Amino acid sequence: MVGFVLVSQEDPFAIDRAKRLAREIHWPLVKDLGDVPEEALVAWVDEGPLRLQRLYSPQSGSRQAGAVYVDFSAPRLEHRRRLGVGRNQLFTKALGVHKINWREREALGQGPLRILDATAGLGQDAWIMAWIHPQIKVTAVERSPLLFAMLEDGVKRSQELVNQVNLEFIYGDSVKYLESLPRGTDQRAFDVILLDPMFPKSDKSALSRKEMQVFQDLLLQDPESFDIQTQELLTKACEQAPRVVVKRPRKSPLIKSSLAYSLEGRSIRYDVYLNR
Repeated sequence: MVGFVLVSQEDPFAIDRAKRLAREIHWPLVKDLGDVPEEALVAWVDEGPLRLQRLYSPQSGSRQAGAVYVDFSAPRLEHRRRLGVGRNQLFTKALGVHKINWREREALGQGPLRILDATAGLGQDAWIMAWIHPQIKVTAVERSPLLFAMLEDGVKRSQELVNQVNLEFIYGDSVKYLESLPRGTDQRAFDVILLDPMFPKSDKSALSRKEMQVFQDLLLQDPESFDIQTQELLTKACEQAPRVVVKRPRKSPLIKSSLAYSLEGRSIRYDVYLNR
């Protein structure tokens, strides 16, 4: 999918920011929307949030409404955060944190519960997990330079809110990141690892239709290769955490058959792998 960085104003700060982004993601920089092909992805750089949008959809034959960006204070995400903190929520149960006695854990000096989101995306799951309890530390890794730039932008715009939780975003490939960590059951780097791989185009998703379309255009260029990478990531994750959770569409096939159990919602399934 062809992509362009569009800077739509003459503000020197915006232009400099757009130039840096264009170099990082290797997309051409343009200043006029008329220079962008109909079906291209556009990263908008102006005084607002860093936004990603597909201008035209050949599937619907219409111009796309709205753009995707990171907003940790969005009402929809705030609603999900409040639900996700609940002990009886499916997400909380899949992570295995609903039965933790936090007071006892602190008394034993066990330190924070370390969770890795190996597929950060727009940072929504990482954000929810970081708010479950103050004793949770979340590390989220994103390999797409554009999505990571959007995450950084979202953090800057919600810095006061972000400072209230123990959350960090890292740019890089999750497989390589996991390979760089010490190995062994006595020195695992994380207590829980979450994987939310790209959903197949035919399946439903927790993301909105707009977000999923943009994600697929940006990331899912070679579905077969992507599946192989996901299997490798799951294997590496199982080496680095006693509990690995994979979010999938409810009716999709397993990535790996040796799971402990699954938790199913209306459209989402959490596959839980327990590793000794």
